[in-house]
Amino acid sequence: MHLLLDSNMVIYLLDPKCAFLQVCLVEHTLHVSEISRVEVLGFSKLDENSYRSYLGLMDSLRNHGIARTTIDGAIDLRRKRKMSLGNALIAANAIEHQLTLATRNVRDFDGIAELYVFNPFSEDGARKHPSIRISAVTSTPC
Repeated sequence: MHLLLDSNMVIYLLDPKCAFLQVCLVEHTLHVSEISRVEVLGFSKLDENSYRSYLGLMDSLRNHGIARTTIDGAIDLRRKRKMSLGNALIAANAIEHQLTLATRNVRDFDGIAELYVFNPFSEDGARKHPSIRISAVTSTPC
């Protein structure tokens, strides 16, 4: 399964309290949007060591830029429902590349019919995507 990591998932992946995520996500191909790169690396209180760690993680993933088609998709999403620019771009990126969005913030993406969402922190894990296995989750969420 190909997963586009929401910005919160990138942060959780390097959090030692969330080590179960690495086990849970290891069987999937992980992608990241350049929007998440801006959101995570652009955080003003990020120290240099954390910056380098997040940069290394994101550079190791499949990266997706923001094309005109992604922008147009984000515009369509924002015209249909209230959502932040970052979330609209990330959702449009996932839809455009036919990726399942991995996020803890599933409510931010409710009502987007064409978007598959996976929350590794929930017991049922997948919404609208029953083929995702969550049996690898072996510890409590952080």
